[in-house]
Amino acid sequence: MRRRLFLLFLLVSFSTLVPKIFAITDITPPQIECYPDEKPVWNSTYYLQGMAVDESGVKTLYVNGENVNATKTEVHLFWVKKVTLINGVNIFNITAIDNHNNISNETVTVTYTPDQYQGPTIKLIPVETQPQNNASISCIVNPNGYNTYIYLSYANSQNNHTPFNSGRGGWWPTMSGTEDILVTFHFDRNEQPNVGQEIDYIFKASNSQGVAYSKIGHFNVTDPIY
Repeated sequence: MRRRLFLLFLLVSFSTLVPKIFAITDITPPQIECYPDEKPVWNSTYYLQGMAVDESGVKTLYVNGENVNATKTEVHLFWVKKVTLINGVNIFNITAIDNHNNISNETVTVTYTPDQYQGPTIKLIPVETQPQNNASISCIVNPNGYNTYIYLSYANSQNNHTPFNSGRGGWWPTMSGTEDILVTFHFDRNEQPNVGQEIDYIFKASNSQGVAYSKIGHFNVTDPIY
């Protein structure tokens, strides 16, 4: 009887210990992706953005020690951080922590030297409302003598922690010269927002000398006009 009890004790102990001994421990830190501009920027107000990825899920993300609000999926974390640049090279330390408390770090830099800047400039033409079937938005760009590309990104305002991940890149013909140029974007049928939506958007001008961002625009989508 004692022998049976002893064998039963060994069996229970072994079945308890084996999962602990052979359990797979997650030691893989999350991956961080960030997309800073490598050329000098025109604006002191700047939006860092990117994502972090981990199979266990990303619990939180910090930029220079500050927690960043973000949009999460099961394995992704999409983030945007508004920062104010100082004159010179700005260093940003990004830290991501997954749900198993693995930590990864990434450092990026953004250069802001307004007294030396020779890249394009850009100015938003604000609008408050746009009809659903004929929405258009505009900005004024000065290439400052270099071939310049224009980009547009936009997002639903309700997803205000999500990067501007919709829009067009380099969609306007390359422009040059030293005069102000009006740039207008028309939402085509496949891109029309829904009535009642609130849209945030931002223009970007880029050439070999630097990068400029417009202020963030915002408009409400109203009923179509026929």
